[in-house]
Amino acid sequence: MKRSVLFVFALFIGVCLSGQDAADFTYEIKNGEVTITGYTGSAKDVTIPGRINKLPVTAIGSGAFYRKQLTGVTIPNSVTVIGEGAFHSNQLTGVTIPNSVTVIEEVAFWHNKLTSVTIPDSVTVIRGSAFRENQLTSVTIPANVGIAGDPFPGNLANVYTQGGKRAGTYRSGDGGKTWARQ
Repeated sequence: MKRSVLFVFALFIGVCLSGQDAADFTYEIKNGEVTITGYTGSAKDVTIPGRINKLPVTAIGSGAFYRKQLTGVTIPNSVTVIGEGAFHSNQLTGVTIPNSVTVIEEVAFWHNKLTSVTIPDSVTVIRGSAFRENQLTSVTIPANVGIAGDPFPGNLANVYTQGGKRAGTYRSGDGGKTWARQ
């Protein structure tokens, strides 16, 4: 009896400390890795688990958190890919991208309220419109990151740094802003 009570208590504490229960997420398992495919919970500040069913969560799938009105998200250090439109149309004001992430797909953070972003050294590519329509005034990108298209349209920022050096600016053209490498 004591063991079962302790087990239930430990499980309860684990769920409370993790922020969300794995039951709040839909997911796929492939090759021993988990991809988050959706969120069914009601919390607006979400902690994505690093493991589900003892398997590592390595990807946030396309549209997984689309229009969930999230205000905050914690991405675990096990995630390597943030999928297309993964956090599209939320209320995120800040996000920490862990050093495990290597790819940020198209429109991953489109239409949020991000004001600054620091891309970790682990990222090898940021795809077009990844941070479209935010409120970015500061973006820091390591020198090794490949930029596909314009990952920052519709933002306020006018200077981006890559590897500690000025890397690009927005220039006016055709009534809009266009990414220009320097």
